[in-house]
Order: sequence, then structure tokens, then C-alpha cells
Amino acid sequence: MVDIDRRSVLRTTAIVAGGAAMAAGGALVGGPFAGLLNRAAHAGGGNAPFRELGPVADLRDGAVRLWLPEGFQYRSFHDTEYATVLDDGTNLPGRHDGMAAFAGPGGNVLLVRNHEVNGPGVGPDFAGAPNVALTQRHGFIFEVPAGGQSNRQPITQAGRFAHEACAFDPHDGILYLTEDNFGFPSGFYRYLPAHHPMHTGQLDNGGRLQMLAVRGQPNAD
Repeated sequence: MVDIDRRSVLRTTAIVAGGAAMAAGGALVGGPFAGLLNRAAHAGGGNAPFRELGPVADLRDGAVRLWLPEGFQYRSFHDTEYATVLDDGTNLPGRHDGMAAFAGPGGNVLLVRNHEVNGPGVGPDFAGAPNVALTQRHGFIFEVPAGGQSNRQPITQAGRFAHEACAFDPHDGILYLTEDNFGFPSGFYRYLPAHHPMHTGQLDNGGRLQMLAVRGQPNAD
């Protein structure tokens, strides 16, 4: 097995679709996804394991940023080339790497901000910056109402670590979380709330956090 992290994927994978390539229905692909897409291209008939991809316009401004299977759609938050100022004067950063959100119950949005675990009691962050000036503990997730103000209370039971992405299962009410830790092997987690969020209308802070492990291999990397 070849070890590939997300940054390697972004660095080594390139999909180029110019006028001639699109006219031929093809794309130039390199990096770790090359074999995956080649397999899809050569799998004929109804048994093809992957659906063909095509350019899809961003619902926000009509620009094509992703190639997706037929029927899929997406909406970006804002451009990454420059910072954005909202109507209420709030500044959004130009680089929003690792910000994740999902539509939750009661019109709420669970926002996971990718920031490192820092604050009181923690040494310098991954860039070597000291934490002595910070008075609050960082590294938690927060629930943010889609049309209102967050109560700013961290969901501490969901863990304090370098959160990266999240996905919510509305059927079982489970929140799946990934980690992006520069200093140690990162984990794959799930948070099981004490009460089903789709029934209560919120993600409670009384649940249980679990981390994926390999049976029979303690501390497997």
C-alpha cells in the first residue's frame, strides 16, 4: 500500500480539461487518482464501478470548479484568492482550509473550524508560535444556527484535537470527525450524542467520543 496524505493528493493530482480535451470527452490526469479514473474509463457496460464525470457550475456564481457525476451539485462559500467582508462587517479569511459544516436539525449548521489545539497548558503550535497570550482553550467544535448567533459554547465531549472535516449521519445521529495533527498520527473519530440530534433539534454535549482502532494492534499507526 502507498501512503498518501491529503496534501500529496492536492500536490500531485492535476485534471486539465481544455477545449480539445472536453470535445474528446477526456481529461489529462496525473497523480494517485490516475489508476482510479483509468479503471473507470476502461470498464465497459453496465458493470462500470464509477459514474462518468463532467463539469458542474457552482451554484454561487456559475463558475466551474468541480467535475462531478450527473445529478450532483455544490455551492462554494466564497473565493479563496482574497478575504471577503460580509454585510455585517465580519471578515472571512482568504484561506479557509479545513472549515467544515453540515446541515443539522432545527435549521442549525454545525461548523467545524480547522485550528490547532492551543491555549493554556499547551506548548507552541505546529508553526512554533507560543500560546502564552491565549486565555481560552482551542480545539473544540461549535454548533452555529444557520440564521442566528452561536451560543459560543464548545461541544467538549466531541473531543479537543486538531479537527479537520466532519460528516453527519442523520439516520443514526452520529457525527464522524477527522483529525489533521502535524506532530502525531491523526485519528478517525465518531461522536455519539446522548440524544438523537434530529429529534432534539441540537447536538448535545453529553455524548461519547470514539476513535477508530485496529483489532489486535494497540496504537496501530
